[in-house]
Amino acid sequence: MKDTNWEEEFDSVHISKQDLNKIVMNYLLVEGYKSAAEKFNQEAGMATSPDDPHNMSGLSGYSLIEERRSIRILIQEGKIVQAVEMINDINPEILDNDEELYCMMCKQRLLELIKENKVKEAIKFSQGSLAEKAKENPWLLDQLEEVMSLLAYKDIKDSPMKHLIDISQRQKLASDVNKAILKSQCVPSEVKLPFFLKMLAWSEEKISDPEYPKINFDQK
Repeated sequence: MKDTNWEEEFDSVHISKQDLNKIVMNYLLVEGYKSAAEKFNQEAGMATSPDDPHNMSGLSGYSLIEERRSIRILIQEGKIVQAVEMINDINPEILDNDEELYCMMCKQRLLELIKENKVKEAIKFSQGSLAEKAKENPWLLDQLEEVMSLLAYKDIKDSPMKHLIDISQRQKLASDVNKAILKSQCVPSEVKLPFFLKMLAWSEEKISDPEYPKINFDQK
């Protein structure tokens, strides 16, 4: 088998620095890191075309970047009521037009009440607003039953549904809300950087050559 010098192969592949900068900028803007995006834009010397959605000179459709970041933080902290209020301040149609997202916000609010041991409030909320939504959305009923089953345990961490109180639930909801806000602004919400990293990891698994220089994703 012909020996392969991966270093030489890599050196022969040209990747535009401008394209790499756009991928990084895409991540920073979509995820709401305004200060980091402004600093990166300045240091990278990116183009200043106002028609470029990744350009920081006018922010274009990314003008709500600070608001999106604040909403993400509120959801990750479990402050669902405040997050809903802020979303409605931006555009009430975001939740009005996305029934599933609104239901998931209500579900997370119920989870937060249970985690805070506010049993009476949780029951009242589930029998009121959520019960009405469950009638209109049968898929929600099963999820509500799972959430309410947490009340059967003195310590909800002993419940087989304990995954519902994991921080990942908040993070996923925050991400979905962020995408919904961007969609309402007609701005692309796809984050390209994680996709390329996943493709890289997949490619490395397929390459069996021991000389291939692999990236250690576990490094801090």
